[in-house]
Amino acid sequence: MNKIIIIIVIIAAVALGIWWLNSRQQETPRRGVQQPNDTTQAITDDLQTLDLGDIDREFQSIDADLNANF
Repeated sequence: MNKIIIIIVIIAAVALGIWWLNSRQQETPRRGVQQPNDTTQAITDDLQTLDLGDIDREFQSIDADLNANF
């Protein structure tokens, strides 16, 4: 009798696990396949639109800190 209960619990656990994994896969949004835009012009355009802020001012502050410590 105990073996039957253990088998039923194992089967229920496996079925619950399969159901849970299947429901998780359905929740994830499916995205369409996008063609990579890796042409030289596209990469150059992306780099031109990149805002790095005022790098020279940042490095002046860092240089001042380094020179003050040495």
